[in-house]
Amino acid sequence: MVGLPIAVLLHEVGHAIGSALLSKEKVRVYLGPLDDSNKENFRFGKISFHIRWAYYGFCALVKPKEKRSKIQRFLFLAGGPAASLSLALLSFAALNQLTNWDLQNFTKGFMYINLWLFAGTSIPVIYPKWMGPYAGHSSDGYQLIQLMKKEKTLETKAD
Repeated sequence: MVGLPIAVLLHEVGHAIGSALLSKEKVRVYLGPLDDSNKENFRFGKISFHIRWAYYGFCALVKPKEKRSKIQRFLFLAGGPAASLSLALLSFAALNQLTNWDLQNFTKGFMYINLWLFAGTSIPVIYPKWMGPYAGHSSDGYQLIQLMKKEKTLETKAD
């Protein structure tokens, strides 16, 4: 299956773009393991790509401890799900234009994969052990809610 790794990679690129647009931070996009075994394949501006064939991926900031604004953190977290939803909608729009049956099937599958990625990363959860490389990580939606709660707590304490 080719569609899932491509969709995961583009989801992670969504995170990277969300961060790279409004900051000077360097970002790493991983398809495959998030470790030293996954070497850099190429770089595009502030984004370095570490790609090994896999059905999972990550996006990491090179210096995550640096102070980032709320909007920068929001765009980083929301960029992945936004990319997946956008790809699903583009795939849906393209379906009516395609006449080749094989291309229609691939596009329909790609649409469903991206809808699944959007939903699976937007729902606020901490991924269970059976989720393999994602086990113990929190979803994008969970992190976005934590970001909003943290800001509300800070605003309440300041009042």
